[in-house]
Amino acid sequence: MQRIGELLREGEPGRRTPTPSRASTPTTEDPEVNRKTTIRASEAAAAGYDCDKPAPPPETCQFCGRTLEYMGMIFPFKPNRVFLWSPSPERCTCPEAVAYWAQKDREAEEEKKAEERRKQQEAIRARVNAARAVQTARYGPDGPACNAQMGPKELRAYCKLDEPCQKLIRGAYDRLGLTARGYDRILRVARTIADLDGAEEIQVQHLAEALQYRPPEHLRA
Repeated sequence: MQRIGELLREGEPGRRTPTPSRASTPTTEDPEVNRKTTIRASEAAAAGYDCDKPAPPPETCQFCGRTLEYMGMIFPFKPNRVFLWSPSPERCTCPEAVAYWAQKDREAEEEKKAEERRKQQEAIRARVNAARAVQTARYGPDGPACNAQMGPKELRAYCKLDEPCQKLIRGAYDRLGLTARGYDRILRVARTIADLDGAEEIQVQHLAEALQYRPPEHLRA
């Protein structure tokens, strides 16, 4: 009778039926579930594993003629199922194959680094072109062609320093022994750094970077 009463109460409107805990259900967030293993195609076929698609046919080593199989991925939450096959067969361990793949890996790494350098150069080129466009729009057709050609008028108009920047430049006067011409050069460099950074005004970090480019022979002991 007590059990019947409990079942009736579970069916009452507005009463939520308890749901089973998710802790007992494996999820892909569990490290143990995510830990995968590999198996050769012949071993999977012999064991009767269920596969998403047939394994590619084996290949042979071009140096020693050994049969090279494709490797399948198996996850613990479905231990009898192969989910996918490797994009290439296993590598032979004969000395010629080891040397061959070592050279291939070096070439692939060099190609990857070259591609990264190319992307970095493209990004730098885009920043420089954007900074040039800002300078052209700032000075107009009758003004200087770039920041390096700014005169006293442009320096006063476009290289204004706030209080933190003025404090930094005053300290640099004592250490660097700046002259008026050296001060103007630093302002031009700082203005260019700010343009590359997409900033409208020169900030402390732009001025500090410009000061770092000061030749070391100008430093006072």
